[in-house]
Amino acid sequence: MRARAPRWERFSILLLLLGGFALRLYQLGAQSLWYDETVSAFLASEPAAELIAHTARDIHPPLYYLLLRAWTRLVGDAEFALAFFSVIWSMLLLSLAHRLARHLGGQWTGLIAAALIALSPYDIWYAQEVRMYTMGAFLGLVTLQGLLRLWGEEAPASSRSGRAPWVVWVLAAALGLYTLYYFAFLLLAENAFALAYWWRRRRRDRAQADSRLARWMGAQVAVLLLYLPWLPIFYRQATDPPVPPWRSPVGIWTAAREAWTALTLGQSAEPRWAWPILVSTALLYGYALWAGSDERRLPLSSGGTRILLAGYTWLPVALILFLSRLLTPLFHVRYVFLYAATFYILLAWGIRRLGDLASRAGSTWRPVTILVVLAIYGIAARSSLARFWTDPRYAADDLRTGVRYIAQRLGPGDAVLINAGYAYTAFRYYYRGPIAWQGRLTDYPPEGIPPGMGAVIVQTGTVDGSPSLGWGDPRSDFYAMPWPQAEAALTRLFQRHPRVWVLRIYDTVTDPEGRIRSWLEEHGLLLDDLLLAGEANARVQAWRTYREPRFEAPAPQFPLEIAFGEDVLTLLGYNAPTMTIQAGEGFPLTLYWRWLARSDSLAARTDYAVSVGLFDGRGHRWAQWDEGLGAPLYPTSRWAPGEVMAQPMRLPVPLGIPPGEYSLAVTVYDPEATAPLSVADPERAIQGQRAYLGTVIIRRPDAWPRRRWPPMSRSASASFGGRIRLVRYEPPIGRARPGAEVRARLLWQAVRSPAEDYRVVLALLDEAGQPVITAAQPPALGLYPASRWTPGEVVLDEPALLIPGRVPPGRYLLAVGVQDARGRPLRWRTGLLRRGIYYPLGEIELTPREVNFEVPPIAYRVDARLGETIRLLGYDLDRREVQAGDALTLTLYWQALGEMTESFKVFNHLVGPDGQLHGQKDGYPANGQQPTSGWVPGEVIIDRYVIPVAEDAPPGTYRLLTGMYRERDLIRLPTFDADDRPLGDTIPLAEVTVTQPFIPTPSSTSAPASPAEP
Repeated sequence: MRARAPRWERFSILLLLLGGFALRLYQLGAQSLWYDETVSAFLASEPAAELIAHTARDIHPPLYYLLLRAWTRLVGDAEFALAFFSVIWSMLLLSLAHRLARHLGGQWTGLIAAALIALSPYDIWYAQEVRMYTMGAFLGLVTLQGLLRLWGEEAPASSRSGRAPWVVWVLAAALGLYTLYYFAFLLLAENAFALAYWWRRRRRDRAQADSRLARWMGAQVAVLLLYLPWLPIFYRQATDPPVPPWRSPVGIWTAAREAWTALTLGQSAEPRWAWPILVSTALLYGYALWAGSDERRLPLSSGGTRILLAGYTWLPVALILFLSRLLTPLFHVRYVFLYAATFYILLAWGIRRLGDLASRAGSTWRPVTILVVLAIYGIAARSSLARFWTDPRYAADDLRTGVRYIAQRLGPGDAVLINAGYAYTAFRYYYRGPIAWQGRLTDYPPEGIPPGMGAVIVQTGTVDGSPSLGWGDPRSDFYAMPWPQAEAALTRLFQRHPRVWVLRIYDTVTDPEGRIRSWLEEHGLLLDDLLLAGEANARVQAWRTYREPRFEAPAPQFPLEIAFGEDVLTLLGYNAPTMTIQAGEGFPLTLYWRWLARSDSLAARTDYAVSVGLFDGRGHRWAQWDEGLGAPLYPTSRWAPGEVMAQPMRLPVPLGIPPGEYSLAVTVYDPEATAPLSVADPERAIQGQRAYLGTVIIRRPDAWPRRRWPPMSRSASASFGGRIRLVRYEPPIGRARPGAEVRARLLWQAVRSPAEDYRVVLALLDEAGQPVITAAQPPALGLYPASRWTPGEVVLDEPALLIPGRVPPGRYLLAVGVQDARGRPLRWRTGLLRRGIYYPLGEIELTPREVNFEVPPIAYRVDARLGETIRLLGYDLDRREVQAGDALTLTLYWQALGEMTESFKVFNHLVGPDGQLHGQKDGYPANGQQPTSGWVPGEVIIDRYVIPVAEDAPPGTYRLLTGMYRERDLIRLPTFDADDRPLGDTIPLAEVTVTQPFIPTPSSTSAPASPAEP
């Protein structure tokens, strides 16, 4: 019976396992998946039969993908979940390596090996990668443990219990071959060792040695039989790869340097600064090989065990390099990881032996020496890991950003050209929208693809590549593409699509002469070019499929003639495949613009932006998308006068938005000045700044997948009464002033079908946790009652809390609660830990402001009342005569008659004798610093405005009017004079005379006399 490890050892290995696990979880899933990882993710999403068929056309066996597919069915396919599968195998590898090292070298060797692997940047790198390397490394270590048992000094007999190690070895070897082809090099190394060991042992006991060899050869036959169904596929893929060559020959010295650096400090280490650690590691490794062992019982002799551990790592690498020189380049440093575990075991053996030498000076010197060596290694490993996690040179190719960039801007009729046929897996993984067509460029149909049905994904092949690529299988990801056929297909593509997005990666491999790049530059106009992070220099480009400007007006599906600004541009209309969209999808539309600005005007030098949004009946915005008008590389300042531009857009509609009708509106603004262009159309203008386009109907989706939940910075799992659960939220802004409206962004999920309508309560809590103010309203702003929710449904909510002026300054906590239909609070809980009425969302610091109750001198008294709580005491006006094109300065003096729960906006109008508006200035009091909702009863507010007078204002006597309105519905406050007689909804202030500016004429100027005629 095996003796139980002492408590200190068990505690130490537990700490090492937890520490290694924590390091592997840090930043897990934070980066984008690179190409190989997206292949894993894509295949894991396929049906099992298609997955196996796909790998048969690829260069990897299917086992890892099948297991990953089963894993994603349990936990989902987010980046974290996918990478966690590799973490599991990495932790199993760490545990097995500790066990094996302890068995070979004692408890200190086992702990040191576990520490080295737990800290190893090389191990952490591949533990965080969505590939099969940690799984293959674990299976390899299982075969090594089996080999030691089968060929050791105390090898099991041929009894039933003795056959178990053989079965384990056979299964692990077969599973390894079904996981990764490079596993074969490991088995070759083990066979080489077995033959050498047999040859040596047969001198002492020939019969026993031959018996073991016979069983060993039987095990190889068993592995071969288990692998036989896949063997023809492996042979074909190995002898006639269906992929274009991508590896370059690597010299022996370069390969050795890369392998040693990676094994020691990972691929993110730089040999020029890490050389002291690399040299020290080599000395310790060599010392472990040279020094004898004082262990009495080893599976093999001391020298045989050490040779096996070293050969396990380096013999497969040597075989790879040999075949690389003989056949085709096979070496890449990532494959060395498959054989790395024994490197750390042997290195741990050397460190332990160094501790043994130190123990001669005293028993305490052994642990001190070992801890010092591990501390030095840990510091170096930390530096390498920091580079791995933060240095852009080691960042994964950011295909996530690239695909999402395309998806957010993909308009109706656009096509996506994957400029290297096999990179489509990244697009398929990160793009969650509908796909209308996906296929090879040379198979693109002459009639095109009807717009609006989804994304059109076109895959290029290898230009003028070998006909053997993909074995001529039309389903293969790799294929040869003769240039004449590719050129004809590109012409068809440009004829059928207004824009073509290009995801470029590895195109120097598939198109080494750059023919596709040159063709695009010759026939298209580059609109956008985004370089993505990562060593592959992937990039996203957008090409307009015609080069010269077009001036002919199109026939849009929804024709309009909405002018923005004074002779700046006109919205001619828009196309939309549908006006009904499912929540969680993108709403596609194409806007058609005509540029009117003269080439010498200020507008012609401005790059405008456009904002498209969905608004409910009260004017609250639920969805928005902003982008530059035109394109980043073709902004409005490059447009020709009279040019017509089509702007395809995709408005993201968040999952959880309440179903119903929404207004689609567009705004054009100068992003530098954040000033919107005016909209003069009386039927389409909303507050003079937005143009109403039409009504969009949002319908509830059939499912609410977590991957499509609206992104929010905080996650929660607070269940209120076991009925609805808060799953995500955005914390509030850190600071606010009295009168401010604090809005929360919440995502609710129905645990079960609610039997009644609930109310969401926002509360401002003091230091004692008591509510200072609260505001209750139905969830989803009352648009979607909770009684209509279905189990599992997620609902987006954006409630607001108005902070009145009476709340004293200080630090408060914004919290949310839920009440049932009777007003009773539902208590929340997170697991079994906490329960309460209000769930905390974040702290708010309420900053103080000065409050004035003294009435200053006022030039013109008015004493008019607005509603029941506001009085206009009077005003100052800098002048009563002004020239057209100039401005008036108006100062208003307000007084609060009571506390207000709403924020009103002030309007100031200059109305001409023709009854038209020739001057206007709207704004919140004191430039937004003193909203009416924060006024204290009796307070006096000084409010100043500069009112521009239109340049074309006709001369005459004008009326200056003022008043207040609620911005969300444009409802004005009623007004009353000093005797409480109704005035309507405006307060007349003064009459102003507008004159035309003096324009000098030749007859009115003094010019020098002309010289006399000779």
